Amino acid sequence: MADIFGIRPTGVSIRSEGATIPYVLTGEADPTTAKLYAIANTPATFSIFVRKDVKLTGLGGGMWNIDVEYATSDRALPVAGTYKWTFDTTGQTKHATQGLAHVATYVAPGRTAIDHKGAIGVTDDRVEGVDIPDRGFKWTETWQLPLGSYGFFYSTILGELTGRVNASYFRGFPAHTVRFDGASGGPSSKDDTLVEVTFNFAVSPSESGLTVGDITGINKVGWDYLGVRYEAADDTSAKKTTPKPIQVDVDRVLTEFNFSVLGIGTGILT
Repeated sequence: MADIFGIRPTGVSIRSEGATIPYVLTGEADPTTAKLYAIANTPATFSIFVRKDVKLTGLGGGMWNIDVEYATSDRALPVAGTYKWTFDTTGQTKHATQGLAHVATYVAPGRTAIDHKGAIGVTDDRVEGVDIPDRGFKWTETWQLPLGSYGFFYSTILGELTGRVNASYFRGFPAHTVRFDGASGGPSSKDDTLVEVTFNFAVSPSESGLTVGDITGINKVGWDYLGVRYEAADDTSAKKTTPKPIQVDVDRVLTEFNFSVLGIGTGILT
């Protein structure tokens, strides 16, 4: 481990195209470790320049002259509070036990059709349902945030909030319709005072006026779960019992939180 690390008395060299800051390091015999130590303990930027190279000159006895080279950047540096976003409307799937509308029934000769009230995949004692494509909207937001306020402790908070839904309007979507699907990120490779974090969100739209069998006027908000209870009922025309919907339950299954605590605002992005 290095004993001494500081700027050499030769001073900083500043030119129009860049700058060089000379350091001295003692107490480290391994050149790779010495270079890594220098990278970790020198600024990523100097004035209008960005760090381009770290050069070592061995002096013996675990002592090194280190010259950190800075030059103009070919890319703009990230700025705290800036963001970019991407979206995905490929949707998802859901398991449906009820159809939107019954189209047709075909029966064997001499048999009478059984009215399943729109249930899908009905057997003598159960409703199997089917997985179908479902509309969906997902998006990501990648933010440049100050490392001092959005460091490792902040990332642990994001882990606790993953899988929860918005308690109030977020990006124009009503409460309980946006799910926070977690985040990923780390310190910026371009500015060691910033952290780059990518947030993931998914939307489940609300539905109203749904009909399940003979049950009407059903409303479901966002990520709430809609379940159907079936009970064996007599179909007098077919002289047979069959599962039919007798109850629809809408339950809240995800915890809410105020998305403002993410620190990226709640309004619509531009």
